[in-house]
Amino acid sequence: MANGESPFFKPKNKWSQPGNNKFSDLKNNLDKVCKMSERVMIDTSVNMTVKPDGTMIKSVGLVAVPLWSAAKKEMKSMVLAGTDLFGVKAAKIVYVWTFSYDQQVHDEFWGN
Repeated sequence: MANGESPFFKPKNKWSQPGNNKFSDLKNNLDKVCKMSERVMIDTSVNMTVKPDGTMIKSVGLVAVPLWSAAKKEMKSMVLAGTDLFGVKAAKIVYVWTFSYDQQVHDEFWGN
């Protein structure tokens, strides 16, 4: 993503990562989202998979995607379902809300 450009995200997008772990917080731009994603990959030694787990549901300006994720690090592993909600404007993502179906497991895996 050269010069802050992305084919998917608006540069001033927001990403809401709930919970009580080291990745929880609101990221307010593409740079912060990319840095968080990079830290996730480093933390798991690139042992994380996220894939759709059902049908996307679209409404005006919103897309909900049921997801399945799996990650490993050190002696820990996590397999969880969840839903991500994407706010979309002009065919680009402007806001992401992530929801885990078991936030406690999510928080324990990522730690602080």
